Amino acid sequence: MQSGILLSIKGIVVQLPSGRKKRDIFSNNFLTPTSSVEVIGINNVASCSSIHIIGIGFSTTAENNIVKFGDFLCVVTSANSLEIYCDLNRNPVRPTAMRLPITLSVVDFGNANIDITQVADQSVICFPETQTISPKYGSIAGGTTVNIIGFNLNLPTTNVYINFNKLLICRKVSQSFYNLLCVMPPLPSISSQQSSAIISVCDDSESQDNCFNKPFLNFDYQMSSTPEIISIAPTTIQTSRSSIQISGKKFGDVSNSSLYFIKADNIIVSNNLELPFGALA
Repeated sequence: MQSGILLSIKGIVVQLPSGRKKRDIFSNNFLTPTSSVEVIGINNVASCSSIHIIGIGFSTTAENNIVKFGDFLCVVTSANSLEIYCDLNRNPVRPTAMRLPITLSVVDFGNANIDITQVADQSVICFPETQTISPKYGSIAGGTTVNIIGFNLNLPTTNVYINFNKLLICRKVSQSFYNLLCVMPPLPSISSQQSSAIISVCDDSESQDNCFNKPFLNFDYQMSSTPEIISIAPTTIQTSRSSIQISGKKFGDVSNSSLYFIKADNIIVSNNLELPFGALA
């Protein structure tokens, strides 16, 4: 039997014969330090779509870093041994505006230590985020129902604020994680033919600074939101199938076009858009 020293590292067994010295067989490069999280930061104001985690011992293979906030997986978009970027909004099931403690594990190396002393800094809050509003204008008399698209819009404590002269609130009709419907209030004062308002969607737990400093939406109050026809071409049409072009204002986007009736048939029109319609009765 061969004598010597048996040395095992992570399942690899090496035998060193007795009476002989071996140097520099193992490099420190093979020893991965215990993973630890030192800092959690959110790149965009009140956004959970770009979370930056700083520490040591992470895997350079992005999917080998398993990051969770509460029970929600934060999809890792890039990683190296010292930092991770992840996106909570890529998870089909997403968190709402609540504090979510972090857990992080690295495949084959176990759970990471959370080397953060302040409890509040060990978690994130996913506040409402907005992307688009439709329609983008409405009457100064109020009553326009707008559809706001974004993330984290489903909490009952989420409100839509209108910052025009004084703070107004858009009355909520329905809400889900991705969109919120609300009815715009009347304009409190008339200063011009068209007045622009800033729309901010915030949770009651947000600070005022955070609420009004994050990305917002624009809505134009107008003296009238009634569609106006400027011209129609051609002015004479055949009784067989044909098409006309109606040019004007406030017809809406193609996806939200106005509907017009000509005798028994109807056509859909949008600004300077030419569309066919059926034969006249």
